[in-house]
Amino acid sequence: MDKKLTEDQQGVAELISLISEEHYCAGWLMSIEFELWDYVAGVSSPKSPLGLHPPNSGLIKLLKYGSEMIGGWIRHTDADGRVFVPLDQWEELYAKRNRERANLPEEESEWRSAT
Repeated sequence: MDKKLTEDQQGVAELISLISEEHYCAGWLMSIEFELWDYVAGVSSPKSPLGLHPPNSGLIKLLKYGSEMIGGWIRHTDADGRVFVPLDQWEELYAKRNRERANLPEEESEWRSAT
């Protein structure tokens, strides 16, 4: 278990990783935490970066429950690996990322969503 995460936080991280592996063939697809949050937040379904099917509604419900239970979300950074982010901070990061993506030219925005 990651020493930085509680057991419940680790459970959410493992679910994100499982979905990433099962649906995108990557242990932790870059920015998967943002893509999955689109589903958790009820935003219209994002395009799958690799053209694969999205997670089913049961998995999304588990993610939403997990997020509520831990009071935040899990993200991955190159420097720290998987880290817990309290909900208010996560919502700020998520909003900032969406603003940045909205300012990219369409072809670059599509490329970034695939990475």
